[in-house]
Amino acid sequence: MKVRLFGVVVLLAVAVFAPSLMADETTFCNAYITTLPYTISAQGHYCLDRNLSTAMTSGAAITIAVDFVVLDLNNFKIGGGSAGAGTLTKGVYANNHSNITIRGGNIRGFAWGIKIEGTTNTSSQNIVIENNVLSDNTLSGIAVTAKAVTIRNNAVYNTGGSTLNPDPLCGNSIGISTVADCDTFIGYAYTVEIVNNTVINTFGLANGTPTGLAIFGSADPNGGSLAWGNRVIGVTAAQSETAERPV
Repeated sequence: MKVRLFGVVVLLAVAVFAPSLMADETTFCNAYITTLPYTISAQGHYCLDRNLSTAMTSGAAITIAVDFVVLDLNNFKIGGGSAGAGTLTKGVYANNHSNITIRGGNIRGFAWGIKIEGTTNTSSQNIVIENNVLSDNTLSGIAVTAKAVTIRNNAVYNTGGSTLNPDPLCGNSIGISTVADCDTFIGYAYTVEIVNNTVINTFGLANGTPTGLAIFGSADPNGGSLAWGNRVIGVTAAQSETAERPV
């Protein structure tokens, strides 16, 4: 009898004092995104509960238009492949916003899978992009120009194939980039950590050179860039990973 009572007490203790162990993470979502395009205009934790697609050829499927946002894709997909190889659409986009986390989804078929930028290097700060699969995006899987950035545990597959053919001096298909491109030149990201990502099959456009992982180290005294544990495979031209050490 004592053993049985002990077991009951333990179960009750877990249920009462550690409810988070039994709760699905989606319990903490403030809102669910159910259609595209969608603009996040209030702070909070946003989630997907289904796969979503769009055929839009410009703009963004999900725009983050406010600071302090967690976008949790919950292992669902947002897709833009039906727009074709000439798309200018961004999968997830933020401009001049800070304290943003994007995680746990499959983002495919856009020009840029995830793009975070600002009008200056410090107008977008504290960005985390983690545990995503980004595939078949035509210009870049992840492109960030911001301050204090962590990009970790993402898989970026089959980046390239845009028919836009940008000036090769400005840029080309890049798996993961912290360097500004032709769309809006603002410089580069700094105080950046890029860790344990896999980039496979980055292929070129008609002009320019594809790059698997493009990191620009800053001379700013507040910090530079650190890349480690990344794997870059199958880049069809000269560059692969440009930094595997502090720069």
